[in-house]
Amino acid sequence: MDILTPIFICVVMPVAIVWLVMRTKQNETNKTAEIIIKAIESGNPIDQDSWIYYIVPTLDTNKQSALRSEAKTVRE
Repeated sequence: MDILTPIFICVVMPVAIVWLVMRTKQNETNKTAEIIIKAIESGNPIDQDSWIYYIVPTLDTNKQSALRSEAKTVRE
């Protein structure tokens, strides 16, 4: 019984965490794709600039996000 605890902590728990994170990202991707497909099928004109933030995930630093939000407020 003493050997099961380290095995659980070192093997099962990290695998479960990685699986859960990957499943969450896959679910987000599937939802985004479903929304985009429905928008295309509806025949409504699509603003490509607004959809690019949903299609291409970005890894921004805090400074980059601040600059982007500042640029959005300037454009409006």
